[in-house]
Amino acid sequence: MSKIDRVLRSNLKLRHLQLLVALDQFRHLGRAAEFLAVTQPAVSKTLAEVERMLGMVLFERSTRGTEPTAAGVSMVRFARSVLAGFERTRDEMAAEASGARGRTTKKQVRMQKSP
Repeated sequence: MSKIDRVLRSNLKLRHLQLLVALDQFRHLGRAAEFLAVTQPAVSKTLAEVERMLGMVLFERSTRGTEPTAAGVSMVRFARSVLAGFERTRDEMAAEASGARGRTTKKQVRMQKSP
């Protein structure tokens, strides 16, 4: 298994993915930190951790903010996909737990039977 496979399958956590999406959205370490309710040093440290795990730079930093590299664009796309799947599954499970999913009303059954 390659290093990237290992990182994507085993080492990345939801907080890493949320950070990547926030950085892409806000393009600024401080604003991403504020959005995630953490400190700017925590954002910097977590981003450095992800970049170290992957062995590549994901965001270029400057005094004007951050800009994703080509690898960063790919990782942000991956992060958005995983987080969307997480939210979809959470909503489906919540619907199952509440009994709302799969339940039909008498009106829906009558509508299905009518020609």
